[in-house]
Amino acid sequence: MPTPKRNSTVGPRTRTAATLLLAVGLGVGLALGVNALFGDPDPGPAANEGRAASSIVALVAFMVVAGFLALAVHEVGHAIGGRLRGMRLGMLIVGPVHIQREPDGRLGWRLNRKLLLAGGVVSSVPRSTRGLRRAMLSFIAGGPVTSIVMGVLVFAIYARADLADTFAAQGPVQDALAAGVLFLGVVSVGIGFVTLLPINQGAFVNDGKRILKLLRPGAYADAYAAVMALGAYALAQVPPRDRDPDLVGQAASLADGSHEDLAGRLAAHSDALHRDDVEVAREHMRYLLDHRDAAYPPYRPVIDLAAAYFEAAHAGDAESARSRLEGAGESALLAFDPTVRTRTEGAVLLAEGDKEGASGKFREAYAALESEWNWGNEYTMAEIRRLCLERGLAD
Repeated sequence: MPTPKRNSTVGPRTRTAATLLLAVGLGVGLALGVNALFGDPDPGPAANEGRAASSIVALVAFMVVAGFLALAVHEVGHAIGGRLRGMRLGMLIVGPVHIQREPDGRLGWRLNRKLLLAGGVVSSVPRSTRGLRRAMLSFIAGGPVTSIVMGVLVFAIYARADLADTFAAQGPVQDALAAGVLFLGVVSVGIGFVTLLPINQGAFVNDGKRILKLLRPGAYADAYAAVMALGAYALAQVPPRDRDPDLVGQAASLADGSHEDLAGRLAAHSDALHRDDVEVAREHMRYLLDHRDAAYPPYRPVIDLAAAYFEAAHAGDAESARSRLEGAGESALLAFDPTVRTRTEGAVLLAEGDKEGASGKFREAYAALESEWNWGNEYTMAEIRRLCLERGLAD
């Protein structure tokens, strides 16, 4: 059966190409910079012009590398902060590099094809729910603290070794290297302080805002820590059966309509579906829809698609599911599950009686999950197989 043409692949393909270009540019720039720094100069009448061009290339290359290192230091700092509290690295993305904890417990790496996440994403999994708030606080604070410490150390080395004068005396390329070192210090300190601001950056919550939430007294901070833990479990592909049910209940206990409350409810909804408890999942979905209009805007499409899938696959309400699917906008948060819209389209088509169209959408989503790593694709693929089996479609 031919798979329907997917117009939405233009976006992912563009992001993939941009990420690959970034990786290639980084490698080529670094190679040119190192060659300019350590290679023999090419004598001739255009030697001065050649050295000037080499210094510019080296400056750009060193600054790109410095920016990448500053981002990497920040994300590794989060992982170190979590490790100090017994947490285990689940996933780390910086630029084109993607390190992931596989279902068998091993760490593997692959190319990051999601440009939206190239700025840095990290997740560490708590080994125990005891002291969860302190563990999450250490994990979150580790990033900005490490960035600031790194920046101060770089400044100290730069000043102590007098790199500006030392390298300038050796040539323009060495001077560019000194500028790159200084840039690393500036960016590291900048990242540290900017991420401590208690604000949202696009669809993501800044470290400073998370720290303030975790420092709140009472049950709120515990519930917020539970929401963060469930997110870490999902990113690390921890099976739902291995998650603490009390943690799920705690994550859904805020009941204040906040972004964190809705994130906890969505996690609880997903957990209920994994346990085949449709009624509990229905209650959580009803709560999400009741608070949908007041939700943080990037979260609304996530709720819309989750509701459309539930209504189509579990409630049998094809008309409502179609309406929600068509009304679901775009959101940066959908990058964490790029097949969700395709799977939802398949579920809606199936509820409408179009088995051929549904089969094409499911095959499309399944093929994407097989060819490109996505969060929790082992369980997503199992859900697709389950739905196809129940509705009489070919597996």
